[in-house]
This record gives sequence, C-alpha cells and structure tokens, in this order.
Amino acid sequence: MATDGVIDDHVLSRYRELLDAEDAAFNEVEHAYEDGDRAHFQADLAIWRKAIDAKIAYLERCGLSLLGPDWGESLPKLRESMTSSRS
Repeated sequence: MATDGVIDDHVLSRYRELLDAEDAAFNEVEHAYEDGDRAHFQADLAIWRKAIDAKIAYLERCGLSLLGPDWGESLPKLRESMTSSRS
C-alpha cells in the first residue's frame, strides 16, 4: 500500500491487475456491441463499470485520486447531461 506518497511494487502490481480486469471487461462490451447483442452488452457494460469503480476505489485507498476530491458529486450531473442530450 502507498504510504507517505510512496508507490511500491505491491501497489503497481495490484493496479496492473485492476487495469487488466478493466481491459478484459471492455473487450466483452466491445464484442457484445459488435455482435448487436443488447442483453449481453448491458450485462457486460455493468461489469465494466464495476471494474472501473474498483480501480478508482483502490487508487483512493492508496491516497491517489484521478478525478479530484469531489468527483462523486459530478457523476449524477454528468448522467443527467448525457440523458438530456439524447432527447
């Protein structure tokens, strides 16, 4: 675990595992999209989102943040803006 701003081999190894899981999940989303399989696409998309959430949560537990301290508050606003732009 990172302490005092130090990122050790364990942190990098775990982060690599999380990146690989995210990449594998995205590949499944991509294949379902290309196949036109909406049910699998929706399920795979949920798995991909969980992989991203796991990566972000891990980084935050390590004291790192990619999205800034208030990123969670921006998500509902982002979702609303995406929904309203489709209308």
